[in-house]
Amino acid sequence: MIRSIRRTTNSGFTLVELLVVLFIVGLISAATLPVIIPTLNQRQVQEGSRIVQQAILNARFAAMSTGRPAGVRLLPDPVFSGPDATDPLKPLAYNRIIQLEPAPDYSDGMLRVASQGASAREIVTFFEYCARNNLFWKDMLVGQPPNATRIMYPPNAVPLGNQDVFLNMLLPALGTNSPVYKDPRIVLRQYKAITATEPTSWSWNIRAGDRISVGVQNKIQYVIAGPTAPFTPPTGYNKFDYNPERFVNLGSPALMVSNFQLPMTAQIPAFPLIYNSEILYVVGEGSRMFDGVDNNTDGVIDPAFDGIDNDGNGYIDDPGEVFYATNGSSVIDPVRDVVAPLVLLNSSAATILQSLRTTFEWDPVTIGNGVPDPKTGSSVPQEYTIRRRMVPSPNAAEVGLPSDVVIDATTALSYIPNYAQNNGLALNPPNINYARFPTGDNRAYYMTDSERSRLPIDLQTRYVDIIFQPDGQVVTSAATSQNNIPFQVPFYHLWICDRADVFSPTDPGNGKTPDKFMPRLPLPEGVPLGSTHEYVNDSEWVLRNERRLVSIQTRSGRITSQTLELFDSTDSSIPYADAQKGIAEAGQ
Repeated sequence: MIRSIRRTTNSGFTLVELLVVLFIVGLISAATLPVIIPTLNQRQVQEGSRIVQQAILNARFAAMSTGRPAGVRLLPDPVFSGPDATDPLKPLAYNRIIQLEPAPDYSDGMLRVASQGASAREIVTFFEYCARNNLFWKDMLVGQPPNATRIMYPPNAVPLGNQDVFLNMLLPALGTNSPVYKDPRIVLRQYKAITATEPTSWSWNIRAGDRISVGVQNKIQYVIAGPTAPFTPPTGYNKFDYNPERFVNLGSPALMVSNFQLPMTAQIPAFPLIYNSEILYVVGEGSRMFDGVDNNTDGVIDPAFDGIDNDGNGYIDDPGEVFYATNGSSVIDPVRDVVAPLVLLNSSAATILQSLRTTFEWDPVTIGNGVPDPKTGSSVPQEYTIRRRMVPSPNAAEVGLPSDVVIDATTALSYIPNYAQNNGLALNPPNINYARFPTGDNRAYYMTDSERSRLPIDLQTRYVDIIFQPDGQVVTSAATSQNNIPFQVPFYHLWICDRADVFSPTDPGNGKTPDKFMPRLPLPEGVPLGSTHEYVNDSEWVLRNERRLVSIQTRSGRITSQTLELFDSTDSSIPYADAQKGIAEAGQ
């Protein structure tokens, strides 16, 4: 009998064979990773560019299809949140987008016109009167909170009825008219009747930059500029963190600075009543008083609405600060330095007016107050409509860029030591409303051209709002009188790149000459720096990854996206000029 023997064998690989395979895989990976990783990076940046471009296109389409403004807001990256006092060279970048839409109009309650503002003739006459009678013009600001004795200049001046407790200018008698109290800004006050009436609810509901029209038939829109009470924050907090959207409010007693002007009370002469009341400070559309621009290049922006006691009189944003300006370290006096010399030359009122407007961030503004109420002597109650600024869409979710991709805006902002405005921050050119300083001013040394994104950045929130009108034009949406004014700059540029290519800028301080710190950000490999640049021998200070530029023509809303290839260490405008040329040619 023959037996069959079945042999069993274990199939598999020996340890040596596995090690050989792993070694081969390692060699192949080492050879291909330098090709694969840049390709993956390129795809991520391209995807980020597509997300940004699609979000902006969606907003433009929404505006054109609905007939209402629409837009997007760029939100700062939590890591690259921008420069401040603790880190003056911190990069600024954006990594999230949210859709914006108009907030609903507001018209609850009724209001009175507490101050009609002041015309050009009234202001010129006021300062001429002070100059001819050798009066200190600030003595003509009457009414000191809280309930201080009112001082009258000249002594025989007669007030017209009870005045509110906030400061007013006492304008002298003109012809047969009596002296009048005026705020150079329009002041609107909540109407409260003895009988029940629907109240207003402006505080923490209406924002600076919202538009208001007063009266049923009045189509003229004015700009709400305040009051937005400044706060004394806890250590380590920015005062604007409490109110980044700049809602109108009268402050919190626990947090508000002690010397803020609080026009909280009003007295009706016919009735012995004093009650709390809401107010609004209002200026004209496009007014230099509240446009977010340093119009007279003295380094101070909108001094009557900046939450700073600029003139050092103990009160913040009082009417006198409308006529505040500096010349280097000296404060310019509107009577002594501007009007009095022109009066001695017998200059015309038109010449004085022009000199005042050139020297100070002031524009005359007035509003009709209707028929006076026979009981109170003030204007009759009036209806109004407030058209509010853009807000995030209620059901919109934030859209994030790929994790390794950001919109780089480093050098769009500069932190300037000992600069009181905006917590030391200033916008660099050519961004909208960039800071301007007098020639020779040390602060001007920190102002360099933006070398990455060029956008309408809000200095207090660091948000970027890109708003489209129904006709496709791009407008701003900020808490200033410039809101809704199209194409302040012809192009917006969004620089999209890998996080690894976000660098801190060079420091222009410590007495460096521009050849040592310009450009302030790296250029691609192969683009030479100047021989004296502080990073000329640093092989790591270069851009190595994919980068794209999304550009928007503000006049037409046309959008393009392209790679960034052209650079020159002596001219930071080269990358943008190429994109702008392409948009212009496409529109022909």
